Amino acid sequence: MLGEVLGWKFDHYPGITTKENLDTGEMEIVEWPDALGARPTPAQVETWTQEYLAKAQFSWRDATPTERLEEIRQRLGIPD
Repeated sequence: MLGEVLGWKFDHYPGITTKENLDTGEMEIVEWPDALGARPTPAQVETWTQEYLAKAQFSWRDATPTERLEEIRQRLGIPD
């Protein structure tokens, strides 16, 4: 899931590479483009993972008009 989260967060920016650590079974970042700044911390990745999962669960059909507008606002990056 790490690759999916980073791809979503950074618009599938080229050069981000992840792999499974065979000793721990955890996914880890192998390559990180300098253009994106410092490698994300575990806390940042956890925050982005929660955001990613929340968006994946959003349902246009079940959302209220206010929730739909909020989703559009967030996707377009329009501040509060």
